[in-house]
Amino acid sequence: MTPGHGFFLLLSCVDDASYRRAVQAFFRQVAKERSPVVVLDLQQNGGGDSDVVIPWLEHLPPRFKRSDVALPTSQGTAPGLPPARPVFGGRLYVLQSGATFSSAMWLADALTGPGLGVRVGTTIGEPTGGCGNVTMYETPVFHVPFQVSTVCYPPIKGATTATLPAQIPLPVTVRDIQRGVDPVARWLASLP
Repeated sequence: MTPGHGFFLLLSCVDDASYRRAVQAFFRQVAKERSPVVVLDLQQNGGGDSDVVIPWLEHLPPRFKRSDVALPTSQGTAPGLPPARPVFGGRLYVLQSGATFSSAMWLADALTGPGLGVRVGTTIGEPTGGCGNVTMYETPVFHVPFQVSTVCYPPIKGATTATLPAQIPLPVTVRDIQRGVDPVARWLASLP
């Protein structure tokens, strides 16, 4: 956390009490610091429970809720949720990469778009509608773990698209690799 921006790293989509407390504490700190920019890092997030979007929508202004009129969750639809204090009214950036997957991609889509947050990084190569909320199982004899998606989610905004491109594309170039430079880290360093 800096006075210029708040940074939230979400490595997996686990919607539990500690996650909700962490999001609440994060937005309290953002308000205390009067940070005008929030960065949500989903670059290495492989997904999980799609309800992780709810605590974010609770702390964002109404323009985010209106964009997600048909946002189904296990707790109903997001537009009926009361806003939680504090409400963040600044600029939201969502970092994404090829490793952003499933519910994390859905979260990136829900929080970005016209008048909302901005996706930064590389294109997510997955359809914007799909399966989520995985349940873990294990085969009885060989104990091989596997997952089954328990919910099929429609696209959040309009028709399903084949991929979710970054609105600020920061592809890794050969020169970046040769110099050991991360274009997303370089972009983050340019924030106020």
